[in-house]
Amino acid sequence: VGAFRNPIPRTLFSEFDPIMGERLSSGIVRYKVGLFLDRNTASKAKNKIRDLGYSDAFVVRYVDGQRTGLNENTVDNPSPASIKKDEEEDDTFSSNSSSSVRNLEFDPENPTAYYDSYESAAPATQVEMVNGLFYTVQVGVFSKPVTSENIFDISPLNSDLMKNGLIKYSSGIFDDIAVAEQWKQSIRDKGVTDAFVTAYYNGERISLDRASSMLSNSGDGVLADLDEMDELHSDRQGQAVWEMVSTSELFAEEVRDQIQFKIRMGPYIEKIPDKDVKVILDFENNVEYGRREDGAIVYTTKGNMTYEEAQKWRQTFIESGITNANIIALQAGEEISVKQALDFLLK
Repeated sequence: VGAFRNPIPRTLFSEFDPIMGERLSSGIVRYKVGLFLDRNTASKAKNKIRDLGYSDAFVVRYVDGQRTGLNENTVDNPSPASIKKDEEEDDTFSSNSSSSVRNLEFDPENPTAYYDSYESAAPATQVEMVNGLFYTVQVGVFSKPVTSENIFDISPLNSDLMKNGLIKYSSGIFDDIAVAEQWKQSIRDKGVTDAFVTAYYNGERISLDRASSMLSNSGDGVLADLDEMDELHSDRQGQAVWEMVSTSELFAEEVRDQIQFKIRMGPYIEKIPDKDVKVILDFENNVEYGRREDGAIVYTTKGNMTYEEAQKWRQTFIESGITNANIIALQAGEEISVKQALDFLLK
């Protein structure tokens, strides 16, 4: 039913019993549900689990503690294409689902009641209240509203009460699928490795193909109205359920947090000038040694700084005699141009 690189909350799979974890050599923990003595029973359980929202659940077979194929050379593992199809299709629900043990019900007269009754629940926008089309990133399915810490402190969140009484959580409200895809990667980096993009229209989940078709046929007029979302936020007495004001702000904020500036001195192809050595030694607690692939030596300041701080540090090094001191920019540890970094920060 899932695989995670980081520790997960104990309540993440609370609707399943028994639940087992298997740590792989890569450090990832793979979670499995149930112990079945025949494949037919396991397949029936798999279908019910998919109905609960775990669209990529599949059956595996173990013999004496070792995973083997279900047949001689096959494993009941859906192809990437079939997983994508499951993710994009509307949810269907089995009449034999576990809804009989759920006590959450949707009240059309009070669409947020099922969520508001849990005081400790993570702030979330109820998709049933959102008119129009939007894209979002699904992050999990739970048996009841959960706290922020139980969902990796992901924000902003949306909740969707499913027909079987479970709550489907997603993050973000976007009018551009490309931005949603970028946000999906950010969510996966937080530990939700199976997060995926989906779409809603007037509170109902729809396929990505249908969303694309609606935009092609009807244009931007079919999209969710952000001004209406602000009014919804006000009507709910200041609850922090709506935290986005544009399609790209959320991703841009994530990018801004990843931008770093440093000072790089060099490259030194051969001997480092004595005057530069003296300055570097004076600042040895603030710089670190590095060597490029071509063998050239560079020195880079430690820690992170703002662009304004970087400008001051560069001037200090230049005044000290190191004329090849330059500002560099990094995003999530990868070097980018200073112009790109400044453009991100100005968005």
